[in-house]
Formats: sequence, C-alpha cells, structure tokens
Amino acid sequence: MFTTISTENCFIQYRINIDNTVFLFLDTVIENHDHGELCTQRVKWLEEQLENIAPGQQLILFMHHPPLSVSLPWMDAVMLNNSQIFYDIIKDHRIGYVFFGHVHRPVHGIWRGIPYASSRSIGQYQISSHNEQAYRFPVNRESPMYSVISLLNGQIHIDLMDFTNDKVVEQ
Repeated sequence: MFTTISTENCFIQYRINIDNTVFLFLDTVIENHDHGELCTQRVKWLEEQLENIAPGQQLILFMHHPPLSVSLPWMDAVMLNNSQIFYDIIKDHRIGYVFFGHVHRPVHGIWRGIPYASSRSIGQYQISSHNEQAYRFPVNRESPMYSVISLLNGQIHIDLMDFTNDKVVEQ
C-alpha cells in the first residue's frame, strides 16, 4: 500500500492504487502564503495522473486547501486560489471524494456534484460559520479530532475520532 513519495520539483504529490480506486495526494502549499495553489507543474502532474485512470476507476483526492467556499470568511480568503482550473481538470472523472484540511472544522457537503469532507484539527480549532463571531478569526476549545477514512467493498466510510471522548457507555 505504501509508495515512494516523489519530491520532484520540491512538491510532495503521490498516487496509490488500491483495487479499483486511485488515491491522489496533492500538494497545494505555496511557501510563505496562506492560500493554496496548483501551479503549472502540479497541474501537469495531476493531468498526467488522470490520463492513466482506467474507465470506471474511482478517484479519491486529498489536498490541504479546500477548492471551495466553506462559509468561513477568513478561510475562504485563503482557499485554493485556482479552484476553477482544478475543477475543470477533474470534472469528467468519477470522483468518490475530495478530502482537505486547512479549515480546522468538520465540514462536509457536495461541491458541483462531488462529495467533500474535512475534520476538526488536532491542534487549533475554528468556530462554526453559524456563530455570530464568524467574521473574525476565532478559536474555540473543542476536542481535537482526526478522521479515519475506510474503503470497504467500494464504499467510503468516514469515522470522526474525537481525542477526548474515550469513555465507553455501558449498556
């Protein structure tokens, strides 16, 4: 399952094939900037990977910056700045999910017909966009969280794992 990670062109992008699913891990970080970007070299790499996907193969994408608005104004200002290019490249493929970080919130939905998900951070936590203070860069005290993503029999299953919820309720 593990692969050699190439740092060609100083980017960390790689591909893993498992059964009928292709996992692509995209580097969207721009040094000394908060927003994300797929520069020309990274776009080329993504296009090359997509050329080698067989018909019917499912594609799951992982990236740091969200390619869409997450309704958090301070985060929307630093999302992937060329998300239309990203969408134009992937739109004709069978996308199972797009997973991203950066927003430090459990955010799930469907973007242009593509399911997406992000989870709360294991470090710093943002407040929900439904809070009256959502136009500042607030931090709250929610429990740290990470996600476990499983692919079983062609189904994608996401478990949100709360670090501090380790108590078992007896039945």
